[in-house]
Amino acid sequence: MFKDVFPPRQRIYSNASESALDQLTDLQTLVSRLERKVKEVEWQVTVHNASPTVPRAQLAESKDSLAQMLGTLEKLQYNGIDGIITAQLKSGKDCVRDQRKALNKHCESLRATMMSLHQQLSVHISATTAPSM
Repeated sequence: MFKDVFPPRQRIYSNASESALDQLTDLQTLVSRLERKVKEVEWQVTVHNASPTVPRAQLAESKDSLAQMLGTLEKLQYNGIDGIITAQLKSGKDCVRDQRKALNKHCESLRATMMSLHQQLSVHISATTAPSM
């Protein structure tokens, strides 16, 4: 999990820097919530790998959910994290930049996990027979 990536603030920053740091903290919380949901799908894939008993419909639902979560992650990253501009910051510029970089790195790692799970689910779904109608 992505906990305590942002160390406690050791100094006082300008209002603009504090605002940017607060935005990053809020975004970190949203990414952590998303990560927990991805862990649930990961558990389901692990269970299916151990014993292919998860119904095809449930696998398809998880795959769709994962695709939606990927879209949410991209929106958080490209509109939220990358939307925090550091050019005008003075006192907290380096701190904000470092935290933004760390959060972007974590998002990339989470994206890789999500893509892998999506691929695994696609394989499981294609290997599972569709119910007869």
